[in-house]
Amino acid sequence: MVTRETANFASVGQVKELISALAQSVSTDLTAEQAQYWIGHKKQLGKKLKMFLKEGGLGGVVRLTGVDALLAEWQDFWLEDFDKDLDFSKLRLPEFANQTFNRLLVMAEGMTFRCLYKACSKLFPCGEYPADVGAVISDRDPMKIGTYAIRIRDRAEADYELSNFSADTLTRICGSGITLEERLLYEVVYFKETGKHLDRNTKTLCNGSRHHPSGAVPIVYWNTHFGMMQINFCSPFEQNEFLRGRSCFAL
Repeated sequence: MVTRETANFASVGQVKELISALAQSVSTDLTAEQAQYWIGHKKQLGKKLKMFLKEGGLGGVVRLTGVDALLAEWQDFWLEDFDKDLDFSKLRLPEFANQTFNRLLVMAEGMTFRCLYKACSKLFPCGEYPADVGAVISDRDPMKIGTYAIRIRDRAEADYELSNFSADTLTRICGSGITLEERLLYEVVYFKETGKHLDRNTKTLCNGSRHHPSGAVPIVYWNTHFGMMQINFCSPFEQNEFLRGRSCFAL
């Protein structure tokens, strides 16, 4: 797994020196109005500083690569889209054991279905979701476990290897699959990257989530006829060629 050291984060000593350097760099000839403006816009100031430091300052000499670049992108995503300033220094990542699981998803602490659905609805049309979706329980709940990461296959359509399996069968042979919250997060990220949608021809069976107490399973897909994302439920025993799971690696 990736730890703070293998992800090449700055050491505590480096961070302290950087804070000291930034403090010494603050201009003493700011006007009271200018100082008060930045005091009242701390998040905006933090965002500008982060971008400046990540890009290597005016010279642009720092270039993040590999996992560092991915985590920097996720930090920017959560800050810009959800106003969440996340610290990934203690984030553990699943092993990159299989080259086909080449998409990293980082879920932020405290995220809920409704918050992610709202993010989707701001970007594109979304159908009304079932009234009892609030009773869904996910195997990985960011309200309980905090910020975490998973790896999935980077595919627009759900895994063809997992078609014609019911949710119960998928759980038995593959373990926990993608959750409802993770699927919505992937939809947001994929749309922002490509302007397109997941599951235009299939439906993701989110077997990492279940309705309590019925055991019904959330399904998510893009309804091409109505031009909107749809969320429904199906029986844990239902199976057909269009219902497919999405495997994931998680800790």
